[in-house]
Amino acid sequence: MRLPHLSIIAAGALTLTTHDAFSASALPQIPPDWVTINAGGIFTLKAPLGSVFVHEQYELNNARGGVRGPGFEMHYLYALETDNLNCTKDSKTYAVEKLDVDGHAVSIMTARDLDKSCSDADYANFVGLFDATAAPSYTRPRFYSLTIWGSAAQPQYSSTLKTMYQTIHFLR
Repeated sequence: MRLPHLSIIAAGALTLTTHDAFSASALPQIPPDWVTINAGGIFTLKAPLGSVFVHEQYELNNARGGVRGPGFEMHYLYALETDNLNCTKDSKTYAVEKLDVDGHAVSIMTARDLDKSCSDADYANFVGLFDATAAPSYTRPRFYSLTIWGSAAQPQYSSTLKTMYQTIHFLR
């Protein structure tokens, strides 16, 4: 009688192992010289050597910061209400990809030459992330959300930002 229970447990373990292997293989190869950056105690991410965290603001219900590195910059807002980056849809080069980042369903948007009202970045190649459920709010019945808007100097560096986003690990 115990054999069926053991086979169910073994099948479940195999499923978890297969899922973990798939999740791990979905993450792009991270260069060995990349560094871990703590983004204000909200999340960590991997970034190219020479990247630095830029603290902009931290309050009780929101945090704002960024990371600057060689050929890119990114800014984030972590709050009860953040921009979902729908304004990027107006770009002719708009593309969106749904990914799992640290157990969260996120949208990663890319576009070029966005209007300044949509992106205040210094570079023309936009890569943004929106996570509507980054963390539960214990003061209100909803979630904190995370919006990241980044830009790269060259189109090929956009993949650097996308890879950085996929290395996010939430600390809260």
